[in-house]
Amino acid sequence: MKEKETQRVASSEDYCVSEKTRRLWAVEMEIADVLLDFCQKHDLKVYACYGTLIGAVRHKGFIPWDDDMDFVMMRDDYDRLLQLIKVEGARLLPENYAFDTDDISVLKLRRNYTTMLQTSYRLGKTNQGVWIDVFCLDVAPDNLAEADTGRYDRLRRQIRMDKNYKLRYYVYVPTLHFFVGHLLLKVYFFFKDINRHRKEIEDELRLDAQKYSGQKVWGFVFWSSVYETRKISIYDRSWFDDMVMLPFEDRQLPCPAGWEQLLTAQYGDWRTPVKGRSQHEGAYIDLDMPYREFVESRLKAMPWWKRYWYRH
Repeated sequence: MKEKETQRVASSEDYCVSEKTRRLWAVEMEIADVLLDFCQKHDLKVYACYGTLIGAVRHKGFIPWDDDMDFVMMRDDYDRLLQLIKVEGARLLPENYAFDTDDISVLKLRRNYTTMLQTSYRLGKTNQGVWIDVFCLDVAPDNLAEADTGRYDRLRRQIRMDKNYKLRYYVYVPTLHFFVGHLLLKVYFFFKDINRHRKEIEDELRLDAQKYSGQKVWGFVFWSSVYETRKISIYDRSWFDDMVMLPFEDRQLPCPAGWEQLLTAQYGDWRTPVKGRSQHEGAYIDLDMPYREFVESRLKAMPWWKRYWYRH
């Protein structure tokens, strides 16, 4: 996603990329091929963005210290994609690939029979194979003063509740605080259907996208549980009117024609290489182990009461 700026480097060629990272890149590129073929087949516009776009422009491939791929779609195409997934499901994808819609803030396309956990305690019941991210860009007010930041903060809290409940974030956190938090969520969603909770959030997001009719879009999902509204860059929709193909490793990726304005709005001086933490730094990655096998191995190593907590 965002390139994390921590240390300037004289040249990106000086950075040594590990063999494990190169293997991960190869898998992510295969997943990206599936996404792009899918979108082309169904006439959906998708663009490389964030760190992936910087990589395409500045490095003709991955940023050497980056290890994820990010794409964006406008709301109309994004919702059409969700509808296709809902109606057709896995039949539209090659074997071993699956769309993951469990995270409201982003759509993921995953490669089955692999394992990637971003943090050690996020042992969820959903498939956690290697993924690439697809974000939705919604229309923003031309004047940010019109934005109801208090309402967006409430939406972010509701989204965090959904994430924490579905992914069992608290399973590996040994403090009472987190166990109690998860228990309260279980009680809350015992009385309120989790799918209804989620539909209410998604309906509100779509209604908000229809509220504005200007030429601005949020530079990152405005309802993200990570960023505050006032810290999010605003893009001009015209930057996405046309698409250009830029070289990326041994392929080409679709990118917004206004990539220069977009990157400047998002990062400022994006041309100077800045060594940062990778998006998946500290993640557990196994390109040869299916996620279910990984879960079973972790469960066997747990005390019985933790196994019960996870399974229930």
